[in-house]
Amino acid sequence: MSRIVIAALTFIFFQTGVAQTKTSAFTGELKFGAAVPVGKFSNKALNIDGQSPSSGWAKPGPAVQVVINYALSKDYGLSLLFSGQQNKQDEKSVTNYLKSRFNYPADASFSTNARQWKIGEILVGGFIKIPFSGSDKLFFNVNARAGVLKTSLPGYSYTVYSTQNGMPVISGYGSQESQKLSWSFCYQLTTGLGVQCSSRLYASADIAYSHAAPAFHYTSVTGFPDNPVYTEHKTRFPVASVNLMAGIGYKF
Repeated sequence: MSRIVIAALTFIFFQTGVAQTKTSAFTGELKFGAAVPVGKFSNKALNIDGQSPSSGWAKPGPAVQVVINYALSKDYGLSLLFSGQQNKQDEKSVTNYLKSRFNYPADASFSTNARQWKIGEILVGGFIKIPFSGSDKLFFNVNARAGVLKTSLPGYSYTVYSTQNGMPVISGYGSQESQKLSWSFCYQLTTGLGVQCSSRLYASADIAYSHAAPAFHYTSVTGFPDNPVYTEHKTRFPVASVNLMAGIGYKF
């Protein structure tokens, strides 16, 4: 009986040791960084009703990424990415838009509260890992992914103050509740440098470019109230950014 117990304990101990040293084909990454808007997304030009594409008035903001990789070989595999970022609207651009739309005096004083773009992405694709020449720890990584992006058109609120006595004369808002934009196709290209810290743990720093063009659908009414005419419109808001990310990865 004692021999059976000892044999069982020896087997369990051996299997536990093997399980602790064996690694799977999966790795997970957690990265933080900054999302820098580019193109129309960062453009500060006026948005004219019906104009497409329209400027995003976006400023740099924080970003986070969660990545799950599955290695098909030592140097390449499949990749799934969940990404989120926030980019606040530029208050000066909102003020300029209000002045042009409602013909406020050029010297009118504004207090503007611009809300943020809140962007989420789910992307799939592949990765290639290229060892750095002359080093067994450094490596390049290249990723290409595509999927969907979801966001909402951020709103804003404002108060206009009298140029004579500084007292508030009018308050208002645009899209008080952020208006959801349609799901849209998104792609991302990434390259970066990594360093293997141990057999399981590594650190990496990446630069990525992502692009999507979600559409905003709305209806305008003319000839109201005698002979109303309803017209459907679609305006695209290109969402493009360069993301500078850094984080850690772990091989399971």
